[in-house]
Amino acid sequence: MQNKPLLLAIALSICAGASSCKKENPDPDGLAPATQEGKGTGDFLLNGVAFSPRPSVSSPSTNPVGVTAYPGRLPHTRDFEFVFYRMIDRNRVDTFNLILNAVTTSGTYLLNLPVNPHVVTGANQSLAVFTQVLPTPERMFVTGPTSVGRITITRLDTTAHIISGTFDAKLKEYQGTDSVSITKGRFDLKF
Repeated sequence: MQNKPLLLAIALSICAGASSCKKENPDPDGLAPATQEGKGTGDFLLNGVAFSPRPSVSSPSTNPVGVTAYPGRLPHTRDFEFVFYRMIDRNRVDTFNLILNAVTTSGTYLLNLPVNPHVVTGANQSLAVFTQVLPTPERMFVTGPTSVGRITITRLDTTAHIISGTFDAKLKEYQGTDSVSITKGRFDLKF
């Protein structure tokens, strides 16, 4: 009879340990978990530092999480633009745009064509553009033949309107010599 409290304590500790194993392990870099449920999440490492989108200060209701997936503007197209927006304060605004043209299925898509970042909409090609909008002057970094990016679509659900995946890219300054590195990118969005 004296062993019952001991057995009860052991059983409780085993149950507590088992339930803690089911919790998601936090990412050591502070990124959101990579999910495929349309949770409205997306972030990445910019030069090794977490880039967590933040909503617009002026209109947080129109972009409450700071990352959005826009499907193709024409009927029956499978083009997507992913916009990651971060307004740190009124003097610092960064955006990252991933444009993916002609998505037909899940899989890996390369971002490696020459690009003019000023002709992003309607460019009919896949590309990535990171822009430091503020402080001025604006600086743009783009993918291209010598600065390749990669997007892997892990879920494209046209019934539930969910698109999820991962990405990475090395982007070069459009009219300069600097570059930025984007790693461990992930998104899980509804469209």
